[in-house]
Amino acid sequence: MLDFLKILILNLSYIEAIFDNPLLKNHKVVHRAEYNEFNQASYVKEYRGIYFCFYIKEGVFTKLEILIKPHYYFNNGKHNSNDFSVINCIKILLEIKNTLKIPIKEARIINIEFGINCISPIDVKKLLNQLYYHGKNLFYNTTDLAFCKESYKPTPTGVANKYKLIKLYAKFFKPLGYCSNKNTLRIEIKSKRTEYIKTLGILTYADLLNPNTYLILSNTLKDEVEAFLIMDYYNELKNLNPKEKEKALKYANPLVWGEKLNMSQNVFNDNKKKYLKLLDKTGENIHIQLKNVIIEKLNFLLKGVPI
Repeated sequence: MLDFLKILILNLSYIEAIFDNPLLKNHKVVHRAEYNEFNQASYVKEYRGIYFCFYIKEGVFTKLEILIKPHYYFNNGKHNSNDFSVINCIKILLEIKNTLKIPIKEARIINIEFGINCISPIDVKKLLNQLYYHGKNLFYNTTDLAFCKESYKPTPTGVANKYKLIKLYAKFFKPLGYCSNKNTLRIEIKSKRTEYIKTLGILTYADLLNPNTYLILSNTLKDEVEAFLIMDYYNELKNLNPKEKEKALKYANPLVWGEKLNMSQNVFNDNKKKYLKLLDKTGENIHIQLKNVIIEKLNFLLKGVPI
């Protein structure tokens, strides 16, 4: 479930000890750095795909940032295309903690990314093509991945807000070769703000070893999907009378929703409820189908967790 963590440590004795740890190898940053931290840190070291960014001022360590991809670590750094259960996630984090002697109660989580892989209830490209809103925020096409959309609240300058970002993409088409099902959908939530991370019940590394934390992450994923607005223009609109069909077709037009949102959030939400009610009547509400798939996968990933 956990895909990326950025951890801040200010404990000077630990920073000095880990800098001298023979398990860590110097990491040479070449060409375009994978992380911005590589360009900012004084030294970068690596252990099994975990990066340690050391910051020094006037000859003294000031901080250490650790960049971890738990799901990739679980797969020996190759991919995150398979299921990563909560039990396996906690085992991996315990292994990393014990191997590197991380002071878990002092290791603050300052960036997080979590999500799941599931099978889209319809052709995944069609699903993404119809996905337009998360709450009142638009989903935008991205250029870094094929068949990928992101939703966020733009800053006044129009760039992505770092508080929370929702990302969905067709996993099969990511050029790694580890995903076998063409309709695999990846759903992720990312944040670079501790204000948001705290709402997940996460302050330090120690919280990530608590099974209850993953129940919060699971419920958060379900709540975020609940806020999606998918304009299902592939729906055959069965069981609707002519007037209802006309309304449903109108709701499948993105321009209509832009107008509703310009009126007010209440108008937007009221019309969303009406649209979902029409889709319910057709017997093919894509929102419910997607939510059920996600609930099933989350229950599978939480299996065996003592919550």
